[in-house]
Amino acid sequence: NRAISTAEKIHLLNVIEGMAAESLRCIAFGYMEVSDPVELRIGGGEDEWLIPEGPLILLAIIGIRDPCRIEVPKAVRQCQAAGIRVRMVTGEHITTAKAIATECGILRDGDVAIDAATFCSYTREERMREISRISVMARSSPADKALMVTTLRELGAIVAVIGDGVDDASALREAHIGISMGMLCKSIIPMESSAAIIIAENSFDSIPKVVQWGRAVANNIQKFIQFRLTVNVSALTINLVAGLLADGVPLSVVQLLWLNL
Repeated sequence: NRAISTAEKIHLLNVIEGMAAESLRCIAFGYMEVSDPVELRIGGGEDEWLIPEGPLILLAIIGIRDPCRIEVPKAVRQCQAAGIRVRMVTGEHITTAKAIATECGILRDGDVAIDAATFCSYTREERMREISRISVMARSSPADKALMVTTLRELGAIVAVIGDGVDDASALREAHIGISMGMLCKSIIPMESSAAIIIAENSFDSIPKVVQWGRAVANNIQKFIQFRLTVNVSALTINLVAGLLADGVPLSVVQLLWLNL
């Protein structure tokens, strides 16, 4: 056993960057030789492993692929065609996040992927100026997600946040519309209290369906109100003018009722 040299460290970092560029999540495995058994201290509400401090012996670095679902690129295109700007805010490594976003169609030509630390280092004016180009923000914490939502709201955008974990609760509260994915979120109090919509299916393919049904209902309500106003205003105007200029009104109460029906 020996310490990793600088050349070996650079080589390992290059390997990790290469795997991350292929949308692989990298995990390093290592172990430590101890002379005494490791104790488990129980108390204070938390369990604590008394692991001695010291260097680990590297065994391997592996890459785990979490493939993009088949329906996600199509759903992203449908959202973009509907005038919805899709952004990805994740805790993944920026290289992995860029690869996944490119595969899903979120990161397009002219878009920018940045690290959350860079975004937080901006001044308010710089964030307001750069936010329109940012499609991916990696290595983000719950506070970073909430900051992006707040910045978009200050620009006048209508923001909907999709979350599937407790760390998304703050961003859901800051958004105009908070959407939690999966029935599991109904049993998590911060998610249930923060989300305005809970989608049973844990799939991004549900988002275009939600938008489609929501817009259909809104359009129908608008058309219904327009129809009712047109009929009622026209009928009342005719009766009012006729009542002022003539002895009677052309439309009786029963006829007005039939018009409304």
